[in-house]
Amino acid sequence: MPRGGRVAGSVNMESRERLAALKTFLSPDRPVTVRYCLYQLASRGLYPSTAKKHYRSLKELCLTARIRGADHEWGLDDACFMDNKRVVEDTGIGWHNLADFQKPPSINRYYRNRWQDQPKYRTEIWCEKDTVAVLIREIVGKWDAILRISMGGFGRAFLVQAANELACVTKPITILYLGDWVRTLPSCGAKPKDGLTAKAWAGRFAFARRPASEEFTMCAA
Repeated sequence: MPRGGRVAGSVNMESRERLAALKTFLSPDRPVTVRYCLYQLASRGLYPSTAKKHYRSLKELCLTARIRGADHEWGLDDACFMDNKRVVEDTGIGWHNLADFQKPPSINRYYRNRWQDQPKYRTEIWCEKDTVAVLIREIVGKWDAILRISMGGFGRAFLVQAANELACVTKPITILYLGDWVRTLPSCGAKPKDGLTAKAWAGRFAFARRPASEEFTMCAA
């Protein structure tokens, strides 16, 4: 038992009150940001202000609750949260064939999906800095890759969205990460043991660090 007599993993009364209040307005049908949650709780007197220290406190509280899962007494549903600071850019992958081509009507804009017959899924580039994205956007679009852009780090909401999308992929997945390299996947609590990402993280990923050049995308393709 930790110092103070509280059972490990238990939730104190203050956190319980805040989590109970969060459950009164959080809904998967209307996902919100942690910042929005802070405004709500501050207006109800559960936080004295919206200062940075209180934002960090609530962010940690929500993260821990989301890792517990929606079925836990003091857990929250990941689907109730959104990430408005990270961007996913997808220029499209073309058409399967002419019969599949309907819009736009101009044949001059038709191009074939170059990834459909490849043995692996479209290459994704995860860019840790939005200032770097401008340097690679053109070549990423040229090769019909997917560009996921952050502004310093990938939060849980972003990772959950990516996990849910990639969970539907049956081919091997390659992700090229541009940023401060870590050998493991960006975690923020989104680990295989959570269940929600188990299908996506089932050994089908190949992470590689590459310089921001045309060659790295061509090699991945």
